Amino acid sequence: MSQLQGGINRKSATTDLEIIRQKRTALQKLVKLTRMLNQLHQGLQSVILMGKSVAQIPQKVIDKFITLTESLKEKPTEIIQNTLTSTDVKIQSDIKRVLEISQKSNELLEQEMGATGTKLADAIKDDYHDFVNGFKKKSQASITLRIALKTRKALVNAFNLPVPEAFIKNQIISLNVKEERCRELIKQDMNSLQTDVNLMLTNVNCSDEVKQVLEKIKTELKDNADYFNSGKSIDGMPIIYESIELSGSPQVVEEIEEIITPHKEESVIEAPVETERKKLGFFRHLANWLTAPWGQSWKDTE
Repeated sequence: MSQLQGGINRKSATTDLEIIRQKRTALQKLVKLTRMLNQLHQGLQSVILMGKSVAQIPQKVIDKFITLTESLKEKPTEIIQNTLTSTDVKIQSDIKRVLEISQKSNELLEQEMGATGTKLADAIKDDYHDFVNGFKKKSQASITLRIALKTRKALVNAFNLPVPEAFIKNQIISLNVKEERCRELIKQDMNSLQTDVNLMLTNVNCSDEVKQVLEKIKTELKDNADYFNSGKSIDGMPIIYESIELSGSPQVVEEIEEIITPHKEESVIEAPVETERKKLGFFRHLANWLTAPWGQSWKDTE
């Protein structure tokens, strides 16, 4: 992963301003990567909760989601159950890709996030941010639907984790480490950029027009530094909404309303029972699963 390096060069104000803009773009990319790691983390945490019965979900988590279930009061129980099934099927098919993404280095993720055309399309069939954000929304919606059904005393089956819970928990720990590393780089890069801007503003050869641009960047950096240092969620960091094309973060209630619609599910064809085979070791099994075609489940690759 590239980190902002060095100060500005005193060749000309125009050249220096372009360097600052390039560094600003690099900072935006780093913030976007950190946001995606945070979304992966939240999504996988939700998947762990989905794998437990509703009775096992901590009360503090239920309290957090209970207000979201208010929007479901008018929905028939059958529709909520069908939507939960539909949502879980989608999550099940996404988990393999999510785990693959979570195991990649920050450097590789940053490189692939900047890729275009066939390479990116073949790798994930969509933008990393859109896919990961969608996964987080679906997994959190699944928890909300489960809690809503529990309040109606309706039957709710725990989510069938495609890999052992311990493996997912290890990925969550790994994502925490990656995210913290990115956060430290963000802090360093913002400080470096602020230093460059301040140096340029003291340059006697800097025109008023360039100074206006620099003052705007300086204000923007201060707003972002204040937000970042406050410890708030990186989802709302101002810099990611400026040059990066994002649709904005809708409220969770709206996300759930979007998901709560009747779905026609394709019929599921059960695979024939195969003859018993020698059980693979976990890591060999995991390697087989990660390299298998998208449609193959954990059990298929035993």
